[in-house]
Amino acid sequence: MLFKIFCILMIFLLPVLLPVNLIGGKGTHLENGGAGGPRWNVTGLDQLAWGNIQPQNSERYWVHLVLAAFTIICICSVFLRELQDYIRVRHAYLVDPKTAIRTILVTNIPNAWLPQETQPPNKGRCRAISHLVEKLYFVYETFPGGVQEIWLNRQSMGDMLLAIHRRSWIQDKLEAAVTNLIIRCNQAYQKGLSRIQGPAPNVCHTDKRYRERMRRPTWDAKWRLYRPWAMVDTIRYCCEKIQRLTEEIEKQKRNVYPARSAFIEFIEPLSAHLACQVACHHQAGRLQAQLVLGPEDVIWANVSLTGWQVYLRRILCVAAMMAITVAGAPLVAGTGILSQLSYLRKAFPSLTWIDKLPDWFISAAQGLLPSLCLALLMMLLPALLRWLCRQQGLHTRVAVELMMQQYYFAFLFIQLFLVVAVSCSFSTIYRSATEITSWPTLLAENVPKASNYFLSFLILQAMSISAGELAQIARLLRSVVLRALPESTARQKWNRMHQLPELEWGTFFPLYTTLACIGFIYCIIAPIIVLFNVVTFGLFILVYRYNTLFVIRFRFDTGGLLFPRAIHQLFTGLYVMELCLIGMFFLVRDTHGRSAGRPQAFVMIVMLLLTLSYQVILVRIFHPMLKHLPVSLSVLPEPDTASGRIRHSQDMGPSCDAPAEQTDDTEPSDAPSIRWAGKVGNSVIWIPQDRLGISEAERQCISAGYNNTILVTTDGQKLDHKLRVCYTKDPPNALVDGPGWESAILRP
Repeated sequence: MLFKIFCILMIFLLPVLLPVNLIGGKGTHLENGGAGGPRWNVTGLDQLAWGNIQPQNSERYWVHLVLAAFTIICICSVFLRELQDYIRVRHAYLVDPKTAIRTILVTNIPNAWLPQETQPPNKGRCRAISHLVEKLYFVYETFPGGVQEIWLNRQSMGDMLLAIHRRSWIQDKLEAAVTNLIIRCNQAYQKGLSRIQGPAPNVCHTDKRYRERMRRPTWDAKWRLYRPWAMVDTIRYCCEKIQRLTEEIEKQKRNVYPARSAFIEFIEPLSAHLACQVACHHQAGRLQAQLVLGPEDVIWANVSLTGWQVYLRRILCVAAMMAITVAGAPLVAGTGILSQLSYLRKAFPSLTWIDKLPDWFISAAQGLLPSLCLALLMMLLPALLRWLCRQQGLHTRVAVELMMQQYYFAFLFIQLFLVVAVSCSFSTIYRSATEITSWPTLLAENVPKASNYFLSFLILQAMSISAGELAQIARLLRSVVLRALPESTARQKWNRMHQLPELEWGTFFPLYTTLACIGFIYCIIAPIIVLFNVVTFGLFILVYRYNTLFVIRFRFDTGGLLFPRAIHQLFTGLYVMELCLIGMFFLVRDTHGRSAGRPQAFVMIVMLLLTLSYQVILVRIFHPMLKHLPVSLSVLPEPDTASGRIRHSQDMGPSCDAPAEQTDDTEPSDAPSIRWAGKVGNSVIWIPQDRLGISEAERQCISAGYNNTILVTTDGQKLDHKLRVCYTKDPPNALVDGPGWESAILRP
């Protein structure tokens, strides 16, 4: 879309505006046109911009007005067409049986519906939980088709996930330690170290005299003031920690007190969309529903948060976002000031030493260096903003991406355009600080100079992003260098070879939206930027058409919800362009110093009001259809309901075999409708087979020594003749992509 827009603008704007701005321009001619006096100082690419038109040619600004109106109409018409196409594709996505959304997440369940916390975990509590499920059925059975399944969320979900993540991290350490032990024992055997005393080389590693030296030590996780770095046996320490964490997880699994949220799956997709748009409870803020694409879309650590916790987190995160924006302004402003070295040395007498620097150094410093510094600053920000978005208590990854898109665009637009544009004119304003009456004229002459900064920034972004996405240097080094390491585990090698980089839409859209907004703002003031935008977005099209097919994976889909928001964010560029043109037209002066652009300014004010009205109309017309399924398109084939109202073959959320939840004595057998989301499996350690039998001895030692809470397997993994780890199948509990609820398996 953006490439198409800028191609149209390039065809119609450049052949007209470039000659209008260049021919008969200021350049370095005398200001009064005579034989003496001051000279204009418009050089380089500034001669192709707005500020190069001489006062006696002020009537040329009518050309800018006409082309500005054409640009606005062209962009708005493309936005309308794209929204129409998006709605058509979105509705086709929603009615497709493979991608139809039938599940919602209901939060803020009324406290009166929940069992009392002081109630002991017996049949009375389970009866109260059954009543909760019945009430949810009673409310949502009124929608077409009725309810297919209800999953309750545990109140202890957050604590259980922390234990699961901790156990997963320790499991990786244990696999690395056991693999390291097996490789070292086989290396010692191959080197002829048969002098080790013992009954046979294949069991020599069990001798206490040699066992400790062949184990890889680790730092103790518990910090002590008198002994901060206690060296412990890696395998023994990890096994003990996994056993304790497994017991803690089992304890949390037996906690059957529900949180104030639940997942509800409907038989008909229309019911899920209707439930998200109607008031399901008479109290404000109760039974709030949102669509859930799948278990991989859920942020399980946040499903147990209460309403006031979410609101408090949101306030704190917004305050942190504002603080980051304010703190980043001076850094970004420094890059903008750096791009004006040639003007700073004339404005500040103390900077005359800049004249002694080579011309090539000054050109590079004010051309490439500011853009490079700004790009480095922008690399560190997305991770911090994404962490803030996750800490807000949002329940789905789609909501995180939408919030990330909003925050990141606001930050980029403020920092990349507003702060840079002001800092680029800082030298001019400071030089004439005592001449307030000359500020408007100086701003009219020097605001277009910021376009040179954005020209280099666009090219830098186009080249760096395109080269980085095509080369994939980090992934190449990780695949080639790390794969050659002999002590890498098979699971690590499998992850490096099978897990492709993910595309995070929340940071993908805002960058290109901001670049497009900058192009919209300067397409009339400095039309040469349109050519740079065409090159930039053309390269992006070539790169991502390849990467989306062969390089990038999509673990979850937002359903295209970020696209309409990106279109509405592009209106920001139109509004700023119109405001800038209004101010620039008011500042136009003729040879007598009189205002010569008032008619054009008034026309632009009308265009601004029309653009605002146009966006309001678009929102009112298209907003109801952007997210939810219309009733007229909700006719789908009848789903297979042969298994009855409750499908016992599928479990909501991160799932694996968990028979303890089905046989727990706190859940009566006469209440099969109580189903809990977020089931957890056992810990499985994957080690390689070896010809000495060390792996088998370790497997028996670990399995028998810790009450079979740690499962060890050598299936599909072995050591080759060079003692390198090789695998012939996927690791146990691997994260496998695929549709449906049953594919979301969390590796504990």
